[in-house]
Amino acid sequence: MDIFSNYLGKHSVDPVHAPSEACGLVKSSVFCGLNPYEDFVHSISTREVIVRSSRGLTEPGTLFKNLMATLRDAVVCYDGTVRNVCNNSIIQFEYRVKDDPESLTGSLAGEPVGVLAATAISNPAYKAVLDSSLSTISSWELMKEVLLSKVSYQNTVNDRRVVLYLTDCLCGKRFCKEIAAFAVQDCLRKVTLRDFATEFSIEYKKQIIPSDGSEAASGLVGHIHLDKARLKRGNKRTEEIIHMCRGF
Repeated sequence: MDIFSNYLGKHSVDPVHAPSEACGLVKSSVFCGLNPYEDFVHSISTREVIVRSSRGLTEPGTLFKNLMATLRDAVVCYDGTVRNVCNNSIIQFEYRVKDDPESLTGSLAGEPVGVLAATAISNPAYKAVLDSSLSTISSWELMKEVLLSKVSYQNTVNDRRVVLYLTDCLCGKRFCKEIAAFAVQDCLRKVTLRDFATEFSIEYKKQIIPSDGSEAASGLVGHIHLDKARLKRGNKRTEEIIHMCRGF
């Protein structure tokens, strides 16, 4: 009765239609199942029983698997906190880059930092577990580097990896997914002038003195020869390269 009265004091609900939580009862998740966070908490609470059983771990890797599933729901919110999207609980009050206490988190809003962390940890971990040979030393070293956060590692934009999933297209054309994957690759791939140039030369010409009396132009003239086949393969035009070169 004390629990029921305390619940009614905090929440303005009708006592007749009060939920089961008012009586100290929690509804079971038989229909919809546990969310990743609840599953992780459940695995922690039952781990002592599992370890002390006579047959050892009945399902190895359960705790690690549930932890990785929980990290997938961790995102940076617009107030700078790291929250769990399942129940909106706060995991970290402020997400900061290591060794950079002055970094701002406003630009990180919506970033799936949990997915990035889970990917960085799970890849070397599963590789070390699945490969039981002596060559797993490198995998364990990689795992140790991720967990211990060596000085060479920085949580910058270049160090982040994101997996993109392309949805099925109903256009009816062949190889639609492959074409979409190449389009995404062209947008993300770093392209330099060296990728299209076949020859670069510098010639000296007589200095040109403008008639308006302004400063004389340099006598060095550079020539860059581009390959048409490479431009077509990279989906670039000569006008685009000239426009980018003029920007420098």
